Amino acid sequence: MRFILEYAVASLNGNTARLLPYLSEAIAISKSQNFRRGLQSGYVHMQAYYSDRGEVAMANAYADTAFSYLETDTSSAARVNLAWLHNNVAGDYAKLADYQQAIDHLMRAAGIFEQHKPGVLASTYGNIAMMYAFLLLPERALEYDKKAIAAAVQSRDTINIIRRNLGYTARLLDQKRFDDAEGVLNRIAPLVKDADSYATNVFFNQNMGLVLRNKGQYPRPSHI
Repeated sequence: MRFILEYAVASLNGNTARLLPYLSEAIAISKSQNFRRGLQSGYVHMQAYYSDRGEVAMANAYADTAFSYLETDTSSAARVNLAWLHNNVAGDYAKLADYQQAIDHLMRAAGIFEQHKPGVLASTYGNIAMMYAFLLLPERALEYDKKAIAAAVQSRDTINIIRRNLGYTARLLDQKRFDDAEGVLNRIAPLVKDADSYATNVFFNQNMGLVLRNKGQYPRPSHI
């Protein structure tokens, strides 16, 4: 049983096309053994499987089942699983442009992660900031960007610190606060250089280019 679930979880990071039969087998074995923890994990990953494929009705059905198994379980493992489920369901609502529902689920996830898995809070807060930006509530978005940065600093994860600051910069650029955005970028420039990450370098340079162009310090490309 444990090996089936381990394979299923690992498959989520690779080719998920072969995932369904393993999850189905894990759920069947868990039912036959009345193994509640296996059912919880199985249904959570079933939700993710169908969500990844845009099959909303099936994803919602498995989410409802997973919620029924998780919400009354106060163990730390179940609480973390519940938080990830809220996070995944939020992603489904975001795809449907129902950003308020996405925020509601992300808030529930954050409340659990604060107690049981603070290392992932930066990403959750960053997603909340993004949803508020989509709702055209910039001050709320910036509030959660700041919370995301603080959580990333607490985790001492350099790449996460850079990403959260870049998210914050994007929101400042949306508000045409170019001086503030430039200040943030200048503060994280040494981190970006030391991190030697292609993706973060690209986003950093894109944002800095927007700042300089809008401040009249960098010529616009001739084709624009």
